[in-house]
Amino acid sequence: GTYMGVANLIILIGPALGPTFGGAVANFFDWRMIFWSTLPFAILLLVLGQGRIKQYTPTSDFAFDWLRFTALGVALISLTVALNGVSDRKWLTACVGLLIVVAAMTVFVWLSNHHAKTLFKLDVFHDPGFLYSFLPYILLQFSNVGINFLLPNYVQTVDGATAFIGGLILLPGSVFNGIGQPVYGWMLDHFGGRLPLFLGNTLFTLGVLGFTIFGRHISVLWVTILYLIFAIGRSMAFGNSTAYGLKVIQPDDQSDANALYSTGQQVTGSMGTTVLAGMMTAVTIPGLSHAQNVGIGSQLAFG
Repeated sequence: GTYMGVANLIILIGPALGPTFGGAVANFFDWRMIFWSTLPFAILLLVLGQGRIKQYTPTSDFAFDWLRFTALGVALISLTVALNGVSDRKWLTACVGLLIVVAAMTVFVWLSNHHAKTLFKLDVFHDPGFLYSFLPYILLQFSNVGINFLLPNYVQTVDGATAFIGGLILLPGSVFNGIGQPVYGWMLDHFGGRLPLFLGNTLFTLGVLGFTIFGRHISVLWVTILYLIFAIGRSMAFGNSTAYGLKVIQPDDQSDANALYSTGQQVTGSMGTTVLAGMMTAVTIPGLSHAQNVGIGSQLAFG
């Protein structure tokens, strides 16, 4: 748990500072400066990596399953297109996309049961230790990415805040999200999974419940406080879900589990943005202002 916490700390420090940095740049400079200012770091890391990143263990040849990879890629891309179609009320696009998802996933599952080439084993889902850590892991990521997108837009539209304030509201929660990871992992190691997972999910639920109840109009201060509770709970449960899952599944299945954790959180993260953004702007009640409609839509999205 502690080791996973340190690893997550490194990964999450960037996203912790990202919304505030982006909001400040967009407020004081042109939005393109977000990319121009980070480009030198990307080039520097590329140069440094060429001499530092090496292969320390022997590799072996294997037959990669391009058919399954293609089927899965088509399914996931079509799912994103279908969700965007629902958000934009393009029902034909949504229906066609969903049909392609069903067809591609059927092909993927059939190939998984009949091909021996390497991608990842679906049998890992038969392990309760993996399944019941995977599901909360991807749902927490869905909620986190969606809320991180929704809240800056919410305070700018409903509360009339600036882009800089929109990014700043996430900073306290994001800092605890990042620097708290080793502490949350330590809790798993010393007290077992029950304390950090139940406490984390309880705080997460309280935060979202507060957003849902008062979602039509929440002040900037209360958005910041509720997001702090949400972020601490979410981060406490998020990293420990994978740490606990990897502790209890079979060692031979851990590489497949890692691949599925990574794929699941990226797919559901993109879905979170699409679904919550669509719900946020879905309400158009005549006679209400744009801010009031967004407030009602946001309340639905929080729920």
